[in-house]
Amino acid sequence: MTRSTLIVGLACLTLAAAAGAANIPGLYPTGSNGSGGTLGDGASDLFYSVLSSNNTFYNSNPQGTVINQANIPWVWFPNTSSARWIYDNATGNVNAGATVTFRLTFNLTGYNPSTAVLFGASAADDSGQVFLNGNLIANCGGYNAPAPFFANTGFLPTINTLDFVVQDLGGAISGLIVPDIGGHVDKIPTPGAAALLGLGGLVVARRRRA
Repeated sequence: MTRSTLIVGLACLTLAAAAGAANIPGLYPTGSNGSGGTLGDGASDLFYSVLSSNNTFYNSNPQGTVINQANIPWVWFPNTSSARWIYDNATGNVNAGATVTFRLTFNLTGYNPSTAVLFGASAADDSGQVFLNGNLIANCGGYNAPAPFFANTGFLPTINTLDFVVQDLGGAISGLIVPDIGGHVDKIPTPGAAALLGLGGLVVARRRRA
């Protein structure tokens, strides 16, 4: 292998690593502990905040609250090893007609937002909608069957918001679960990587002229 060939190869590998697809940072299921497991009963969700609530049982916690396992109706989609139901209080108590909005934020600084793809699933009792940066992308599934959501447009170059608007009709108990969420996006190449690729191209051009 010649020295010029090595330079070109290293340049291509460096640029591929710098500009390759990466997981979207900051995407977690509800009730996640951030390490693949879940939080305990009544814990404050680490990632989903309460953007607004008109529920008279709201506990004033700015973060969502993990619903106690004992309060989960048997007909609901079950908690998993990586996700739990949350609401604005630990028992899920709600007055009829209440609406609670939960927000998850993620930052795409250093990434190309036009290449982003987001996917997941959510369920709510009684109903709900999913909004990416204020734009409706899906409805939540019912309490026993999470429904998928997906987006490949509408992303911002810095802070992005994913809102889950949960409505209750009859009172008693309500909640939200996001058992699955993920996404990928291309990194923006660093100036150093782009310069290295340019150097590789210059070497190739000189060799061709020679």
